[in-house]
Amino acid sequence: MFIKKQNGLSLIELLIGLLVGAIVVAGAVNIFTGSIQSSADNIKLTRLNQDLRAVMDIMVRDIRRAGFVTNNPAQFGQSLRNNPFFSIDDDTDISVLDYDSGSDNCILYSYNRDPTLHYDYDEAPPAPLDPIVPQTNDLLGFRLRLTGINAGVLQMRRSGLTTTDCSDGSWEGLTDRRDIEITNLTFAIDEQALNASVMSTRLKDGDPTTDLCSPGDATCTTCNTGDACVFVRWVDISLTGRLRDDPVVTQTLNQRIRIRNDKFMASFP
Repeated sequence: MFIKKQNGLSLIELLIGLLVGAIVVAGAVNIFTGSIQSSADNIKLTRLNQDLRAVMDIMVRDIRRAGFVTNNPAQFGQSLRNNPFFSIDDDTDISVLDYDSGSDNCILYSYNRDPTLHYDYDEAPPAPLDPIVPQTNDLLGFRLRLTGINAGVLQMRRSGLTTTDCSDGSWEGLTDRRDIEITNLTFAIDEQALNASVMSTRLKDGDPTTDLCSPGDATCTTCNTGDACVFVRWVDISLTGRLRDDPVVTQTLNQRIRIRNDKFMASFP
């Protein structure tokens, strides 16, 4: 009987086998590390998006309330015609300003944060106290610091004296400078005028075809001196931020806000 002699692997075959094995292992390691890096990036982006979304939601909810006066029907009509929180003369109207060498990175506004201040609860039922006067804690706002130790921090105003100066008032950080850097924050006010005098005249005429004002109706959307006008306003916000520990991870959010309280002027200047 013939028995075949086993000679094993040659050195060249062994080296080729080791090389193939090394290539397979390297490929598997590369895929594994890539998957881990991708997961880490997704986690960072998700965290940044959640943080920016939380900040945006705070701004949206608060700015939307600009001009709120009262829920009391006895005061509502007078307050609508002479809203102390939309007063240009008293520096309480909503405004967008430049701050800290930035452009349109600050918004100031006011609303009645505590309507109970204007009720006398010794009366039954509660009687309104007139006139409603804005308090210092009614003047609010948001701004982005661009210089100093708080550079990149979005701040919220807790109280102030005017809506024409972003350096005025008491401010506190809304974002943590150790975690997130806000690289851009801009506000823009969009305004649509409606001629209340024209609309009132059309309603009195009783013609249903002319009762409503279409966007392209220049007569309804033009305010001349002496006209009663209503101003519908929106605020556009653009917010961009990045992680402090990984500046490559960035996110931008954009939001358009409809101011719920329209500004009424009994006589346009």
